Amino acid sequence: RLIKWIADFLGVSPGKVSVSTKVNLDLGVDGEDGVDLIRAFGKEFDVDVSNFPYDRYFGPEASNPFGFFRTALRFFTGRKGTDLQPLYVSDLVNIVQKTTAN
Repeated sequence: RLIKWIADFLGVSPGKVSVSTKVNLDLGVDGEDGVDLIRAFGKEFDVDVSNFPYDRYFGPEASNPFGFFRTALRFFTGRKGTDLQPLYVSDLVNIVQKTTAN
């Protein structure tokens, strides 16, 4: 269910999403889009995301004036945010499983 939800939310083919997919690095989710995704994930799966470390996975907020330049630099140099920790779909699956187990 989570894989289909992520694919629908991002408007990508479900075939592009698996438990080993990195949401931020493989699917290009960063900045404000990452915040939106995690908040919607929390609502959809009834998970508390109030303490989620957004900057660790998605970088600075998109509203940050330097965020645009950082994204442009990554695009033109071919870097995919290597300074960010990968956020795997399996990490989100684990969060849901821990929540439902409690």
